[in-house]
Formats: sequence, structure tokens, C-alpha cells
Amino acid sequence: RQEVFIEYYYCDPNDKCMRNCSGGEYPAKDSNCVDLATNEGCWCFPWQPQHSNCYATEDQTNNFIALRRLLPGENELYAEFQSGNMLHEDLNFSTVDFVEHYDLSTDPWQLANLAE
Repeated sequence: RQEVFIEYYYCDPNDKCMRNCSGGEYPAKDSNCVDLATNEGCWCFPWQPQHSNCYATEDQTNNFIALRRLLPGENELYAEFQSGNMLHEDLNFSTVDFVEHYDLSTDPWQLANLAE
């Protein structure tokens, strides 16, 4: 395979809070912690707006379809983004908000968008 199709759709804000959350149990169970070695830096649910350390990790602008092309001498990523919420509407990318196109062979940090 030389090309890979990737798609990702927003359907929930996926809010995280990091105050008064219990530690994880990794590797015995899945963990909601950023430090798996010590099971620290954990997040918990639900959203608690009274805490200043709660944040959303997703928003409605994070829907994309992409094509990754990997050939000898070629390493490209092309993606189209469209705002929306899959819980409330079908996203068919007929009204694309923006496009990203990178040559990862020469720009591995994706700093020069070729679509602009």
C-alpha cells in the first residue's frame, strides 16, 4: 500500500479536569494519566466549570479527511477540514473550511502549507 486514507470526526467536546482525580492503575488497567510510569497527572470526568483546570480537548472544527502518500522519494499529506458535529449532521466535506498539503520529505514539522 502506498496511500492511506484517514478520517476523523468530532462528536463530543471530550472535556478533561485534573483536580481531585484519582491516580491510574496502568498497566493493570487503562489509565487516564499523562504519566504512565507513575500514574500521575490524571484527568477525570465530568466537566467541572468551577475548576480552572478543566478544558475541552475537542471542538467542532476538528473534522478532517486526509490522504497520506508514501512512495520512494515522496512523503505527502493532504487534508480537508470542515466544521460540524457528527451527532447532529452528516459531514460530507462539500463545504470545506480549509485545506492542508505538506511535503513531509522536506517539511517534516508541517510548517509550509502548500495549499495556501
